[in-house]
Amino acid sequence: MKKLLCLLFLIGQVALAQESEHIKLSANILDDLRGGRYKEVMAMLDTVVFTKMDTTHIRLSWESVNKSAGKFVKVDSVSTAAQPPFEVVVQKCKFEKKYVNFRLIWSKNNKVKGMYFIPVDDRPPYKNPSYFNPASFQEKKVLVSTGNFRLPGTLTIPNTPGKHPVVILIHGAGSNDRDETMGPTKIFRDMAAGFAAKGIATLRYEKRSRVFKSRIQHQKVFTVRDETLDDIPAALEVVCKDTAIDTTNIFLIGHSFGGFLLPRIVKDNPKVKGLIYLAPNGRKLEDVFVDQTEYILSVTNQSPEFVKHVMDSVKAIQSKIHGFTNSSYNDSALFFEAPPAYWIDLHNYNAIKAASELSQPMLFLYGLRDYQSTNEDVTLWQSGLKAKTNVEFKIYPKLNHFFIAGEGKSTPAEYEKPGNVDESVINDIAAWISGKGK
Repeated sequence: MKKLLCLLFLIGQVALAQESEHIKLSANILDDLRGGRYKEVMAMLDTVVFTKMDTTHIRLSWESVNKSAGKFVKVDSVSTAAQPPFEVVVQKCKFEKKYVNFRLIWSKNNKVKGMYFIPVDDRPPYKNPSYFNPASFQEKKVLVSTGNFRLPGTLTIPNTPGKHPVVILIHGAGSNDRDETMGPTKIFRDMAAGFAAKGIATLRYEKRSRVFKSRIQHQKVFTVRDETLDDIPAALEVVCKDTAIDTTNIFLIGHSFGGFLLPRIVKDNPKVKGLIYLAPNGRKLEDVFVDQTEYILSVTNQSPEFVKHVMDSVKAIQSKIHGFTNSSYNDSALFFEAPPAYWIDLHNYNAIKAASELSQPMLFLYGLRDYQSTNEDVTLWQSGLKAKTNVEFKIYPKLNHFFIAGEGKSTPAEYEKPGNVDESVINDIAAWISGKGK
């Protein structure tokens, strides 16, 4: 026993020594960044991981942090965490405008495997909308289960008697939670509360790529079917099993990229009564990403050199995606966090044409202050569906991509502020559903 305790003590001492060394090395890297010694920083990076990193990239990244957070003031605190087989050192840095966590992931050979500047989340918390009334509804915990994928969800049921029409909420791009949380906003939660007051039930659930992100991304091939489409039948099954639901009045609401996918979703699930599109893109997704990046850089006061560096990078990825052919389908490299199969699958899907062939009524809503889905997208959808008589468009001058009201040009900073889905949007959708449900 004494030998075992001695061995454990020695192992502990070695671990503490390495932890101390990594803290010291992390401090050195921060000093080198502040002193403009980018070659020294580069020498500490694991070149197997940072295959595309160079001193220019490091310099521009550090300058970008200073531009957004202000001048460096001091290291406020240092913490470590085990992430076997790696160790993480986080220096909480105080800048003039905000705190930023400088996070370094160290391997046992004292090389940096990961380097991140993460703004400290000091945003105010989410606030319930003015139309939130907990007495008007009850919530049930449910599971949307497809094979080995079990997604936690929430079914919101109005407290009024009888059976209720229901909407199923479809997430936009990214690994979203059931509330589609963005900073201190939760637009799907807002909608669930707002619709309940109007006698409409709602199902919202965690996106598969959020709960099982690692499992999906380690598939050599995955597409929107793996990410979104395959879970819709299970979501429909959940609502159809509940005795409080009117199964003849099931509607889908797709936000952003979720709206773009609605025509494909309903083709596989024709029992859906109607479709509501919240700011869907009409352009290809990779083109949207490039335009969004350009807009964000234009309103965040970045240096011309940084803007060019970033835009060259994203346009290079865009060009590669445009050039994918079926021969690239099984490649495993990621482009905008998705493999070639994902992009090839989307290129074979024409959302507007697919929508023009549907019989279900459709409602499109856009905010004029939206820089993610823009007037170009509105025009594409309107032009492609102009021959249909069961399609309506509603435009809201003061609303952004999340249908939250504001003034002036919308910027990413706006997403850091509390806000709720404008009540007029809730009212308009509820009235449309009521009219179609007759």
